[in-house]
Amino acid sequence: RDSVLYPLLNFLSYFSISPTILNVLSFWLIIISVLQVWQGDRWPAVIYFVLYLILNGLTGPLARYQKIASEAGAITKIVLYQFALIAAVRTAMGLQWVDSWIGAVYLMLYTTMLWLTISLNIVGAPIRFVLRSKNIILASMLLFVLTDINWLTPLLSLFAIYMAVMNSWMLIRLLQAVSKRGEISRKNTPQS
Repeated sequence: RDSVLYPLLNFLSYFSISPTILNVLSFWLIIISVLQVWQGDRWPAVIYFVLYLILNGLTGPLARYQKIASEAGAITKIVLYQFALIAAVRTAMGLQWVDSWIGAVYLMLYTTMLWLTISLNIVGAPIRFVLRSKNIILASMLLFVLTDINWLTPLLSLFAIYMAVMNSWMLIRLLQAVSKRGEISRKNTPQS
């Protein structure tokens, strides 16, 4: 996939556009899209959302192309998009597209899932696959803006259940990994 994008990645690199710049621009595009939805401007919201998807999709390939992919860059991207997701779900809650308590539970569980995923990576027990619902939720908001078909409540509820189960499992895994590291540390520490 990246090789197909080489001309575009080369163009962006030539003008010193970094993945960080794309992250910031796409973050603002999703915020602007959410504001357009709030104001009832459907087509500008769709255009900003599509631009967000394009820039969001280019950040990883651009980082690899420029050979600057890093854990810090990945975490920065996660944090920026967490703020964007919060803005989008809060907008859906404010416009009463979804019950506020379901939105709040979803956001709490999503934030917890991200924290657990990052923590497990740090302690050396990474999770290979976690279903991140962010893009599905954002796409369902776009679908609602375009067609008045509202899937937000069932999707947020389904993902909340999934994340509650996953978070429980990841927390147990994190506690086990930390416990193992503690045992290894005690074994390697000389007794006095």
